Amino acid sequence: MSLIEAFKSDHYRIGNLQAIEYNRNDPTVFKPGFLGELYFLLRGNRYSKRDGDGILSALFCGMKDLSYDAIVAYLSTKPIICLGEWLNEHSFKLLGFTFPVQLVGEPGQRAAFGAYGFLREAWGTEQQEILASLGLCVLFSELNLLSIHGIRYHENAQTAKFMERFGFQDVGTIPHYMMKRGKLVSGVVSTLSRDRFEEVLAQMLVEDGSGQGRKRRAGPGNPIRNASEPGRSGEDSPGPVV
Repeated sequence: MSLIEAFKSDHYRIGNLQAIEYNRNDPTVFKPGFLGELYFLLRGNRYSKRDGDGILSALFCGMKDLSYDAIVAYLSTKPIICLGEWLNEHSFKLLGFTFPVQLVGEPGQRAAFGAYGFLREAWGTEQQEILASLGLCVLFSELNLLSIHGIRYHENAQTAKFMERFGFQDVGTIPHYMMKRGKLVSGVVSTLSRDRFEEVLAQMLVEDGSGQGRKRRAGPGNPIRNASEPGRSGEDSPGPVV
């Protein structure tokens, strides 16, 4: 069994952290109006001093319409993977999310462009890295992907640095590709293969020298650092790959 499938057998959960697909018909986890609430969490001015739209412009890079109606309608068409923390048996706290933007190929030979975003309280915490790993496991496994690709604004260095931890590598720049404030700007393309991600997961599991690694430290009975503890500050999120 591959490491990705091993995480699937654990329901993409490590300790109190889990990656769960959004289901509007499951009010026990997702209350009505979830996507609208998510929009306002992403837009809040407390996330950015740059242009007042929070992390919306970075997350939905290239989209001209960042209004409530446009973003909620867009997200309603995507399989949203929610990344969060179980505070107790019945309370799931959202810390981030990921979703496939576009699928390429056919079953058995499929890749996807993906996006992700984290709420500010998760930035710079150990939780963020674990949840990102779980989210990638969901995308690779549930969509049966060979690779995940992303496109970002050239100046979004935070997301480049963050995603390098999981094996993403920049493969090129496309000039005049994405709209930003009324102008066409360059987009940087990065990619992560399933095989490379498996290698990174294995390294994460043994990096503390115990042979159990992060899964041991953050597994059942070993809760990880709470997201409310101070993390990295600053106006940029570790950012989306879109």
